[in-house]
Amino acid sequence: MAANEMAANEMAQNEIINRALSVVVSNPAWVEYIKDFDGPTGFMFAKSPLLDDIKDAIDEENPIHSGASLAMCLQKCKKILNNSVL
Repeated sequence: MAANEMAANEMAQNEIINRALSVVVSNPAWVEYIKDFDGPTGFMFAKSPLLDDIKDAIDEENPIHSGASLAMCLQKCKKILNNSVL
């Protein structure tokens, strides 16, 4: 893959993560849930009404995720939230 393709791919991934993050930070309860999440099955298989609300809101804003991509996106959001001051 050429360097410009890799850069474009990274920019697209960052945009997807930023869109999901903007949904999460719109609700302080969601921020705390994502920051503190430590489920044994990860985001993909966790059962929680609050997580369902978060996933639904992200899907409504940007309906491109599979279950796996949304789980990975939420892990990235968790890392960002835990390493920043909002």
